[in-house]
Amino acid sequence: MLRSTAVVATASAHRDAEALLALLASAPSVRVETTQPSITCLVFPFGVAAVLPGPDGLVLIASATDATSLGLVEDVLDRSVATLGRSVADLDWHFASADDRAVHLAVA
Repeated sequence: MLRSTAVVATASAHRDAEALLALLASAPSVRVETTQPSITCLVFPFGVAAVLPGPDGLVLIASATDATSLGLVEDVLDRSVATLGRSVADLDWHFASADDRAVHLAVA
């Protein structure tokens, strides 16, 4: 699995995470699952996403089996962040190494 992360600067990370998860979970082709340790994952036909409140802002994690699908997950998250009125101009996705086990996005 390929994985990338981005951080959206916000002073209200918990509230923004809840709003973004609610927005994305309402999409018809999205399945919501909770993994350990209580991380809500959004399962798309082309990949998986997680939205987590962090100390520096809203942490977005995209995961997929190939680069094209990873780009689709990132695009959905980008557009959803913009829908909430947050600027995505400075949203910079970074590839996360396979050794990064901070968040495990394994869903069936």
